[in-house]
Formats: sequence, C-alpha cells, structure tokens
Amino acid sequence: MRRLSIRFAVRALSGSDRDAEEVVHDAWIRACERLAGFRWESGLATWLCSIALNRCRELRRERARETGIVPPPEPGSPATAGAGGDLAKVLSKLPEGQREILLLHDLQGFSYSEIGALLGIEAGTSKSQLFHARRTARALLQGADDE
Repeated sequence: MRRLSIRFAVRALSGSDRDAEEVVHDAWIRACERLAGFRWESGLATWLCSIALNRCRELRRERARETGIVPPPEPGSPATAGAGGDLAKVLSKLPEGQREILLLHDLQGFSYSEIGALLGIEAGTSKSQLFHARRTARALLQGADDE
C-alpha cells in the first residue's frame, strides 16, 4: 500500500508514535505548500513519501542533537507490542539506509526504480541494499530467537 501513513513513519523512526504523527503532519503541510511546484516526474505517492522520509531524517538528526542519543520506542506503541515488537527492534538496529529501503519496498510496495528515484540512487543499488537489509534483519531475528 503506497500511502503516507503514520505506521510508515513509526517504523522509519524506530517506534516513536509522537514523532511519527509530527512527521506525517509536517509532510502534508509541506506537500500542500509545494504542490504547485510538483513536476509530475514521479508518482504523487512517491513524492509524498520522499517528503515524509526526508522529514524523518531531519527529526532523527534533531533528536540526536538534542539528546545525544536516539530515543527508544515508546512503551505501548505498536512498535513494542507483541510479535511486532521483534520486528520493530530489528528495524531499529538496521542501518538507516537499509531500514529505509526495506520499509519502502517490503512495507510500502515501491519498486526498485521508484526507490532509486526517491533516494537518488540506481535501481540496482536499491535492489542490492534490500538484499543486505533482509539478510541483516534475518540474522537479527534469528539472534532474537536464540535468546
């Protein structure tokens, strides 16, 4: 499903509901302000997602500067509940680029070429990074099962 959602932002931000709501809100405001400049070189959903993804990156940098650390998921958030908690933990441990590509492809349904356009990389690079992200995630999940 390719729509701008709080769930996507929660996962991109490693589980912070409050920050995800802020990202989605800011992304919609920015999209409305910049809609006249949209050139239709990509899909509207791709453009909206890129705004949200950029805002997630900005917010992570802001939070890191403020606190010196990345905030953990909020207790009781979807990212820490039940079996999804393991996935949220794994996503939070992935390098930022791998997490973004995994979210964009496997959860949002973007193609390799759309991801490439969104992130400014070649489609083949997005495919390769997705492979590495899945391999890393699988290893982390297997490690969690061993505990």
